[in-house]
Amino acid sequence: IADEIFQDFAAEVDEFYELSNGDLETIGSLFSDMTGQILPLYVVCDLVGYPADKYEECRITLEHPRISKEEFVNAIRDNIDPGDTAKDFRTVFEEHNTRLRARKETMAVIAGSVRAFHNVTGGRVPRAEALLSDMVPPPSRGLPMPDGMMHFL
Repeated sequence: IADEIFQDFAAEVDEFYELSNGDLETIGSLFSDMTGQILPLYVVCDLVGYPADKYEECRITLEHPRISKEEFVNAIRDNIDPGDTAKDFRTVFEEHNTRLRARKETMAVIAGSVRAFHNVTGGRVPRAEALLSDMVPPPSRGLPMPDGMMHFL
């Protein structure tokens, strides 16, 4: 029955994988929305079969951990439970695909400016954080960003 349900939203799965390029953190956001709770990345790693030590290595090298399309599809299929419907999955995938399409379109427009900003700051996080913390709304304006926020941004 899981295969039947999966086939009803397979096009959305394909689009998500293409837009996310298998990025584990993006997939983690999707899985969090699918489950209705924030999933730590070590849980996402377990769900998709990504070795935790490899994830830690990526954190150190600042690489984006990625999984193959086959690993992604298998993880989705393996997490279809009795009582799930294709509509439930499709809705979550459509929301994420809309966001990822907007991200792709926006980045195409601002990529040059982002590169210029990176060149000006020399890629140093404190300089970027100073600017970005001034852009957030009050009462957080000008305050240090929470741990991990700069990496996320």
